[in-house]
Amino acid sequence: RLCERVSEGKTGMDYSSCSGIYTGQVCDAICSAGFVESGPTKFQAMCDASGNFADTSDGECIPVANCTGIPGGRDGVALGSCTLVAPGESCLVECAPGFA
Repeated sequence: RLCERVSEGKTGMDYSSCSGIYTGQVCDAICSAGFVESGPTKFQAMCDASGNFADTSDGECIPVANCTGIPGGRDGVALGSCTLVAPGESCLVECAPGFA
């Protein structure tokens, strides 16, 4: 039986690559735009006997933090690896060129 939709998908998961699979088959999913992987990175859905996708992932997608700057902002600070930082995670802050 051909699966048509995700019945119990997790928030932030993109199952668009899962079209055209049949009962018992598994497809890979990814995090939707604005979300990042957290935990193990096996994101999959299986086509169940009723023709719906059932999420079998052991990880989750969490919203990307909307951090716009360092509290108190400082001249000469480059955010380095501070893009797509998930809530609760940290990132490297460096001096901008010309600053020590």
